[in-house]
Amino acid sequence: MSGYVGDLSPAQEEALGKLRVNVADLPKPEDNDYFYLRWLRARKFNLRKAEEMLRKDLQFRKDAGIDTILQDWTPPEALQKCFPGGLFGEDRDGHPVYYDNIGNLDLRGLFHCAKREDFLKVNYQILEKVVQALREFSEKVVC
Repeated sequence: MSGYVGDLSPAQEEALGKLRVNVADLPKPEDNDYFYLRWLRARKFNLRKAEEMLRKDLQFRKDAGIDTILQDWTPPEALQKCFPGGLFGEDRDGHPVYYDNIGNLDLRGLFHCAKREDFLKVNYQILEKVVQALREFSEKVVC
């Protein structure tokens, strides 16, 4: 069995059910089989390792403020003006397009204008925007 929704072995189904129960106490950005199966596949359906990895990730997201970064944080002006990447719309099929032109980045200049934490946060913010765009795209194409 592949370990994807609709193609689970009985042991994989059992692991999925147990993971849902084991992490019921945690706030999660998603609560569906696709979400839980990503963690189980990443750890070859080892329930203990998948749960540990999921808990660490959710703690990291909480500590870094990732779940609210789109609303709660604004990059410094230098990063807003000079950071080379981001979402630039959609291709002709409606897929989100992300472009990152780091070859033209004046890294030394930006490091004088922004802190290391700001570089991390701007990347977290961009990735959250990409995930949001991919979710919206998925909702459009799912029958």
